[in-house]
Amino acid sequence: MSESAWVALEWSSAVLGACYTFLAAFEKRIGWVFAVVSSIMFVVYYHHRNYTGQAVLNVYYVAMGVYGWLSWGRDEAHKPVTRRPLRWHGVALGVSLLATAAVALLFERLGWSESPWMDAWVGVFSALATWMMAQKVLENWLYWCLVDGVAITMFLSAEPPMHAYAVLFATYVCLSAVGWWKWSKAYKASTLTP
Repeated sequence: MSESAWVALEWSSAVLGACYTFLAAFEKRIGWVFAVVSSIMFVVYYHHRNYTGQAVLNVYYVAMGVYGWLSWGRDEAHKPVTRRPLRWHGVALGVSLLATAAVALLFERLGWSESPWMDAWVGVFSALATWMMAQKVLENWLYWCLVDGVAITMFLSAEPPMHAYAVLFATYVCLSAVGWWKWSKAYKASTLTP
């Protein structure tokens, strides 16, 4: 593929990815379709750029997109927004940090990533946040803010920089704030109704 075709793939997958997050923030099931299509495009692009962790993560996103579509059912509000206790998050963070270290060391040893530690961190924590989103766990939006901040740094420090993805992930931070706000309202409303 020509360089202009790779740039077109980068930007179009970024736009579709933003559509997915926007629709998820508003609990729209159709967002999962955008997740699957953009993730397939991301796999191709990340493989081309030697970001194995991101490519593998996006294969996972394709599967989670199907799971999210099925999990949310025909009625977007069918699956209620829930929360997890602080202890659950402590365990999830601890396990994710250990997994990040293991994956990063593997990437370093095998030369599978241009940025093994950030690639591993973004991959592992994105997998956790995506699972939480499919389960409609409110705190997923906070995890996404952290993941997206690290991802912005990773994409801007790449050679050459991945500008479309840096812009996308900056947009994700804003959409995550909207998602937190919308899902908080839905959670509060569901706890008030018997």
